[in-house]
Amino acid sequence: MPVIVWNCKIYFEKSSRVGSALVLDSGMRMTPDRAVLTVNKQAGVWCVEHEGEHFGHSPDKDVANAAAHRRAREMFDRGKPCQVRIYGETGWKI
Repeated sequence: MPVIVWNCKIYFEKSSRVGSALVLDSGMRMTPDRAVLTVNKQAGVWCVEHEGEHFGHSPDKDVANAAAHRRAREMFDRGKPCQVRIYGETGWKI
């Protein structure tokens, strides 16, 4: 049995061998512990995506980013941890 150290506690978990990899049968949490809001560019328009819902559409990235942070703040005030990710940035123009 493998030993997993998590938060200074020792747990023994059932495991099985699949080829050369060790796969845990239980004890692993597969759901994220926070809400993830993603700001990305689609068809030339920036928008925010959270759990399949798109909102905050704008041609300006900063406006969409502000919409994402407003929603994250609302969720955080209700007790849900949040993360805002930004995809599609290409760098600075000189």
